[in-house]
Amino acid sequence: MVVNWEAVGALGEVLGAAGVIGSLAYLAVQIRQNTRSVRAERYESIVSALVDLVSPMAHDPELAVLFQTAIEDWDAVSETDRSRLVFVLFTEFKLFENLYFQYRQGMLEPGLWDGWRRLMLSYHTMPGVRTWWDMRREAFSRDFRTFLEDSPREESPLPTPWAITREPAHSTSG
Repeated sequence: MVVNWEAVGALGEVLGAAGVIGSLAYLAVQIRQNTRSVRAERYESIVSALVDLVSPMAHDPELAVLFQTAIEDWDAVSETDRSRLVFVLFTEFKLFENLYFQYRQGMLEPGLWDGWRRLMLSYHTMPGVRTWWDMRREAFSRDFRTFLEDSPREESPLPTPWAITREPAHSTSG
């Protein structure tokens, strides 16, 4: 029996190629799973940071009223209170900027982004926030500033938490 070494070599190449293709497919699945995991971790980190930022307002009625007053009318609070709130708003808008960046990088799903976008634009339209923004806008990326300042405002903004508490609850039962 004569062994056709060319055929054996060709078969080896085919098997080697199949192994490479299988390895690449496995690697693609692993990368996809890792990307999902990274996205979830980033999102959780941002939401956790925002919760940490607003949590004191949920526990301190005076701080909540101060924040509400300032975002509606920056000059209605004292200079001392404004100096405190500069940091709160800066942190909040840096988190918003991070969410915007994550969305632009494809790391935030459009469905999640839509709610955050509406929240950002709602805050950005508040008179007290606009006063603060005009003083601090240069601390943010050009892309983010353009997004906030040039986004259409035809959608109705989200109500503030304080507006929600002022409205009577609607019953869904008949």
